[in-house]
Amino acid sequence: MKKKFMFFASALILALFVSTSCKKEDNDDSTDIAALLLAGTGSSSTSSNCVSLPSKWTGTGGTVPGVYNCTVSGKIYTCIPTTGSTVVVTYASGTAGALGPVDFPGLTNQYATRGITSKLIGTSNNTFMYNTSSQQTAHDVGSGTVTVSNYDSNGFPKSASNGFTITYTYASGGKIPIIVSFQGNEYTYDSKGWQSKYAFDPTIANVITNITTEGSLSICN
Repeated sequence: MKKKFMFFASALILALFVSTSCKKEDNDDSTDIAALLLAGTGSSSTSSNCVSLPSKWTGTGGTVPGVYNCTVSGKIYTCIPTTGSTVVVTYASGTAGALGPVDFPGLTNQYATRGITSKLIGTSNNTFMYNTSSQQTAHDVGSGTVTVSNYDSNGFPKSASNGFTITYTYASGGKIPIIVSFQGNEYTYDSKGWQSKYAFDPTIANVITNITTEGSLSICN
């Protein structure tokens, strides 16, 4: 009888040990899976809260050459040229600004603008309006309000109330266009979304301004 009792007690202890060990391994697996999920979602949300901007622009040739040195204060991006008018760009947020390309200070691609509420060039103020998805709905760049519509899959308008049709070219998998064309204007952007070239009347006159950038600034939410 004593031997049977000792055998039963030993079996019970072994069963408890196996059960505890299995539960610990299950908990460890759950913890590891949760950690991997968190690691996979952390970085993208941080980067999308900021729009990256050059600290210096240089445009050569064409209709709008010039050198601009830029600074950031809050949500305002100010670019001062060596000659000419200061440019003051106001962003609604870094998140909205990160959805669109960044133009050379002396130029305004009014159809592809995202997140910018106003762009003041000297005394001339360009204004932009958006819906709750940060898609542009209208702009006024000095010739009256123009409404836009017919958005592509990345939220850029393809039609305007002035009759213009806007076309966008993207790199494979890209969300920001590398070329935007409308009414004899062609804007080209690099892999950062910063403007690298402007061509006026590319099919006939083909007047080109080549643009280079230096440094990096950020406007964040």
